[in-house]
Amino acid sequence: MSNITKLADVRDRRRGVPHHAEALSFMKRRKPKGTGISYWTVKPSGSYSRDYETGRALGREYLAFIGRYPTNGNATLLNSIVREMAERGRVGGLEFGFLNCVNEYAMFAASTVASVEARR
Repeated sequence: MSNITKLADVRDRRRGVPHHAEALSFMKRRKPKGTGISYWTVKPSGSYSRDYETGRALGREYLAFIGRYPTNGNATLLNSIVREMAERGRVGGLEFGFLNCVNEYAMFAASTVASVEARR
Protein backbone atom coordinates (compact mmCIF):
# COMPACT_ATOMS: atom_id res chain seq x y z
CA MET A 1 0.00 0.00 0.00
CA SER A 2 1.44 3.36 -0.99
CA ASN A 3 1.76 6.28 1.41
CA ILE A 4 -0.86 8.17 -0.61
CA THR A 5 -3.32 5.28 -0.25
CA LYS A 6 -2.61 5.06 3.48
CA LEU A 7 -3.19 8.81 3.86
CA ALA A 8 -6.49 8.62 1.97
CA ASP A 9 -7.56 5.69 4.17
CA VAL A 10 -6.80 7.68 7.33
CA ARG A 11 -8.61 10.72 5.97
CA ASP A 12 -11.68 8.63 5.12
CA ARG A 13 -11.75 7.09 8.62
CA ARG A 14 -11.64 10.56 10.15
CA ARG A 15 -14.68 11.51 8.06
CA GLY A 16 -16.54 8.42 9.26
CA VAL A 17 -16.19 6.43 6.03
CA PRO A 18 -15.96 2.72 6.86
CA HIS A 19 -13.37 0.65 5.02
CA HIS A 20 -15.04 -1.26 2.19
CA ALA A 21 -13.51 -4.58 3.30
CA GLU A 22 -15.26 -4.18 6.63
CA ALA A 23 -18.52 -2.68 5.36
CA LEU A 24 -19.35 -4.95 2.41
CA SER A 25 -20.39 -8.53 3.14
CA PHE A 26 -18.65 -9.98 0.08
CA MET A 27 -15.18 -8.63 0.94
CA LYS A 28 -12.66 -9.32 3.66
CA ARG A 29 -9.14 -8.41 4.58
CA ARG A 30 -6.58 -11.10 3.78
CA LYS A 31 -4.52 -12.73 6.47
CA PRO A 32 -1.91 -12.07 7.61
CA LYS A 33 -2.73 -8.42 8.19
CA GLY A 34 -1.34 -6.10 5.55
CA THR A 35 -1.50 -8.60 2.68
CA GLY A 36 -4.45 -6.98 0.95
CA ILE A 37 -8.14 -7.47 0.43
CA SER A 38 -10.24 -10.24 -1.08
CA TYR A 39 -12.79 -8.30 -3.12
CA TRP A 40 -15.09 -11.19 -4.05
CA THR A 41 -15.40 -13.90 -1.41
CA VAL A 42 -18.80 -15.25 -2.40
CA LYS A 43 -19.21 -18.99 -2.96
CA PRO A 44 -21.82 -20.30 -5.40
CA SER A 45 -24.71 -22.32 -3.98
CA GLY A 46 -25.09 -24.63 -6.96
CA SER A 47 -28.38 -23.02 -8.03
CA TYR A 48 -27.95 -20.49 -10.84
CA SER A 49 -31.22 -18.68 -10.07
CA ARG A 50 -30.47 -18.45 -6.34
CA ASP A 51 -26.94 -17.25 -7.08
CA TYR A 52 -28.25 -14.69 -9.59
CA GLU A 53 -30.60 -13.21 -6.98
CA THR A 54 -27.82 -13.23 -4.38
CA GLY A 55 -25.56 -11.44 -6.88
CA ARG A 56 -28.23 -8.80 -7.46
CA ALA A 57 -28.60 -8.28 -3.71
CA LEU A 58 -24.82 -7.87 -3.42
CA GLY A 59 -24.94 -5.39 -6.30
CA ARG A 60 -27.53 -3.33 -4.41
CA GLU A 61 -25.36 -3.51 -1.29
CA TYR A 62 -22.36 -2.25 -3.27
CA LEU A 63 -24.35 0.56 -4.89
CA ALA A 64 -25.79 1.70 -1.57
CA PHE A 65 -22.27 1.79 -0.13
CA ILE A 66 -20.69 3.84 -2.93
CA GLY A 67 -23.76 6.07 -3.04
CA ARG A 68 -23.39 6.82 0.64
CA TYR A 69 -19.59 7.13 0.49
CA PRO A 70 -18.59 8.54 -2.94
CA THR A 71 -14.86 8.76 -2.16
CA ASN A 72 -11.90 8.63 -4.54
CA GLY A 73 -11.02 5.16 -3.24
CA ASN A 74 -14.53 3.88 -3.85
CA ALA A 75 -14.52 5.33 -7.37
CA THR A 76 -12.19 2.49 -8.43
CA LEU A 77 -13.66 -0.24 -6.25
CA LEU A 78 -15.63 -1.86 -9.08
CA ASN A 79 -12.38 -2.42 -10.99
CA SER A 80 -10.99 -4.50 -8.13
CA ILE A 81 -14.21 -6.49 -7.72
CA VAL A 82 -14.43 -7.37 -11.42
CA ARG A 83 -10.71 -8.16 -11.64
CA GLU A 84 -11.04 -10.64 -8.79
CA MET A 85 -14.15 -12.19 -10.35
CA ALA A 86 -12.17 -12.73 -13.57
CA GLU A 87 -9.09 -14.04 -11.76
CA ARG A 88 -11.19 -16.70 -10.02
CA GLY A 89 -11.97 -18.07 -13.48
CA ARG A 90 -15.63 -18.77 -12.93
CA VAL A 91 -18.37 -16.40 -13.91
CA GLY A 92 -21.83 -17.61 -13.04
CA GLY A 93 -25.07 -16.49 -11.46
CA LEU A 94 -23.44 -14.57 -8.62
CA GLU A 95 -21.28 -12.52 -10.93
CA PHE A 96 -23.92 -12.01 -13.62
CA GLY A 97 -26.51 -10.96 -11.04
CA PHE A 98 -24.09 -8.48 -9.45
CA LEU A 99 -23.00 -7.00 -12.77
CA ASN A 100 -26.56 -6.87 -14.13
CA CYS A 101 -27.68 -4.89 -11.08
CA VAL A 102 -24.78 -2.45 -11.42
CA ASN A 103 -25.45 -2.11 -15.17
CA GLU A 104 -29.13 -1.30 -14.58
CA TYR A 105 -28.14 1.54 -12.24
CA ALA A 106 -25.52 2.75 -14.74
CA MET A 107 -28.11 2.78 -17.53
CA PHE A 108 -30.53 4.77 -15.37
CA ALA A 109 -27.81 7.28 -14.45
CA ALA A 110 -26.69 7.54 -18.09
CA SER A 111 -30.24 8.11 -19.35
CA THR A 112 -30.76 10.78 -16.68
CA VAL A 113 -27.56 12.56 -17.69
CA ALA A 114 -28.47 12.28 -21.39
CA SER A 115 -31.89 13.75 -20.69
CA VAL A 116 -30.37 16.71 -18.82
CA GLU A 117 -27.80 17.24 -21.58
CA ALA A 118 -30.52 17.19 -24.25
CA ARG A 119 -32.34 20.03 -22.47
CA ARG A 120 -29.30 22.32 -22.61
